[in-house]
Amino acid sequence: MKIKYSEKTISYVYPSVIRTAIKELVTLALKIALERDLSDLKGLITLDTVTDLDIELLQEASDPMVWLITDIITLMGNELNAFKLIHHIDEESVSQGPTGEALGSDFFFAFVNPNEDVKQHYEEACKLMFMIMHLCYEFSILAEYKEYDLDGDEHFLRFLYLYYAADYQGTDGLVREMHLKSSHAVSIGRLLVDLEDYYDCACNLAAQ
Repeated sequence: MKIKYSEKTISYVYPSVIRTAIKELVTLALKIALERDLSDLKGLITLDTVTDLDIELLQEASDPMVWLITDIITLMGNELNAFKLIHHIDEESVSQGPTGEALGSDFFFAFVNPNEDVKQHYEEACKLMFMIMHLCYEFSILAEYKEYDLDGDEHFLRFLYLYYAADYQGTDGLVREMHLKSSHAVSIGRLLVDLEDYYDCACNLAAQ
């Protein structure tokens, strides 16, 4: 299925994509914390909804992966606020319609399946971070060209090739190779590069 978005639609869908990613990250961080140093709160916290109180609660955890995920949540929240400021987005007025939450959530879950065959929470964290990086890559393509084929897998294969090819030196080289010009796409590409360091740290923690 090929989707086509105007620049205005992208301005409103992208914040929803980021919010959905943050929600999934908070949920995963809570799962880790409740299995470890916040185990006394098990049964008192629901993972069905995420609130600001849940994010504050994560600050009390001592698990290094939870700390790492909390830093990513802060990074993505700052990116979201900067994006809305730069592009003059009145998010509240549109988030209640299909242009906001529904489209952003649909795009997110077209690429991200947080619980797919992962038993260990640390491994799940690594996998979720990599899927979010892939999502940023795909959405930057949509933002640059204003259309995207959801049924094709050539973008994903190219993402894997560029990410792992030594000549491109990770996400820095990957984003340079994309030659992004749209301000929306450049913002998303910058987030992709920032996420790579966190992903590397998560993989190191999972390997210990």
